[in-house]
Amino acid sequence: MFLIGVCFWYLQLLDTLPVCQDFNRGLCNRPACKFVHLSEAEGVEVVEGRVSVCRDFAKGQCRRSACKYYHIPVALPPAPVMAAIAAYLHQQHQSTPQQSQQQQQ
Repeated sequence: MFLIGVCFWYLQLLDTLPVCQDFNRGLCNRPACKFVHLSEAEGVEVVEGRVSVCRDFAKGQCRRSACKYYHIPVALPPAPVMAAIAAYLHQQHQSTPQQSQQQQQ
């Protein structure tokens, strides 16, 4: 499940990510929440419930002392590895319905 989450984060790097509203109210109890857990003290800019990902941080190059963009808290594998993982997951997703139909016959 972690691998799928990493792929989701990686594919969203050029986009924005939704902030967990339950976390903000102290109510999020999801062990693998797909939303950003963010406190106001972090100083990240939130616009309409979403944060922009810091592209510089994703490349290991953010030099801002107080960055207004979200720093993804996981180390991502290199792009070719992520592409291979995404291709594998896509292949698995495509073959799953066929396998289910074969098992039913």
